[in-house]
Amino acid sequence: MVNIRDQAAEILSDSSLTVYLSDDLTILDVTGTDPKKDVSFLGYSVDELLGKPLRAVLAETEEHDLWMREQYCKPVMGKHKNGWWRGLIATPGLPVAWGSQKVLPLTIQDIAQLEDLEQTLKKKDETIGFLETAIDKRKQFLNYIFHEVRQPFSVLTLGLSHVLDTCQDIKATLGPQEEARMQQMEELLTTAEEMQVAAGSMNTIL
Repeated sequence: MVNIRDQAAEILSDSSLTVYLSDDLTILDVTGTDPKKDVSFLGYSVDELLGKPLRAVLAETEEHDLWMREQYCKPVMGKHKNGWWRGLIATPGLPVAWGSQKVLPLTIQDIAQLEDLEQTLKKKDETIGFLETAIDKRKQFLNYIFHEVRQPFSVLTLGLSHVLDTCQDIKATLGPQEEARMQQMEELLTTAEEMQVAAGSMNTIL
């Protein structure tokens, strides 16, 4: 079975890319997490993005020093090549060496895919909650049934013990001349003992 959180990590990995920016926020390079996959961003190929100013594709046009100073994720709007806008999350990283200069890496993720992932995880949690509730209800039901069935068997076992004791007392009072009744009492005792054993076994099982 595939772990949903492993799937989540894979989705996040596939949906993110890194844009490398110069001091004037010009796009120098774009890379994805998987080098085997072609990278595209907002409908643009990598070649179409190179040399473009960041403001051409992102509505957020903060100054470079602010991006560098505050390394936290920010909601931004990306302008698709076809003209429509898309919600994104942009997270600046620490400057890295790029030849003789320092460049700013900007990791970008698609909010729509993040929201889809959130809904998937939410549904999974709701399903787990439903199953846990169903299991608890089943346990409660079985406990109730076992109690309702066990109680009569306990009463039956006690009743049969009383019958056996009474039969033993009656048998002790019979004389040799009452051989026929003695035989009947023997049969009754045997039957009562068998029933007591069976009732005791059922009570133990339940």
